[in-house]
Formats: sequence, structure tokens, C-alpha cells
Amino acid sequence: MVDIILEVEKFLREFDYSFSSKLDTVFIGSEVTLLYLKENYLDKYTICFPDQSNPDSGYVSFLSPIGRQIMLRGINEPILLTTPNGEANVIIKDIEFKQYC
Repeated sequence: MVDIILEVEKFLREFDYSFSSKLDTVFIGSEVTLLYLKENYLDKYTICFPDQSNPDSGYVSFLSPIGRQIMLRGINEPILLTTPNGEANVIIKDIEFKQYC
């Protein structure tokens, strides 16, 4: 949790107020596009709070297995994503702020 706080503080310090929905780091409220390398398949997840989670609609909690693994990661960062269905090599292709409430 301390890592999340430090990253948010850094983001706010460096924020230039010329708002763009594109982000460099995955935070709560981010819509993240992952490229599954083996399948060459794109999938999107919106990182949310646990009470707003709806995996069937792509809303995953930051405390979920996927959410924990992609929080604070950056664009083009490769990740070995571990899920209940196994492991997958993915790359973060896009991060965008999404107002989901």
C-alpha cells in the first residue's frame, strides 16, 4: 500500500494540469489494455475498488490477482501474468483514465 501512496504522490507532483486521459502508470480508475503475446489478443480491464468489481464487464479490483499484478506498472512493460487459468505473457499496451463511477 505504501508503494501506491508514493506513486500517487509522485504523479500529483509531476502533474502539469493539461489533462489528458492517457497515463504512464496503472492506478485505480485506469483502463488497461493488455496484449496477450501467445494469442496476439488484446483485452481491457478497468482497475477499481472491490465493491465496484464486475469481472464479466472487465472491472477488476486492485486487490484481485490481475489487479495486484498490473497496479503501478507502465506502458510497454512485460508481465508474466498469473491467473487461476495459468500463466500468460502480456505487455501493457495502453493506460487510460476512465471515470467509471
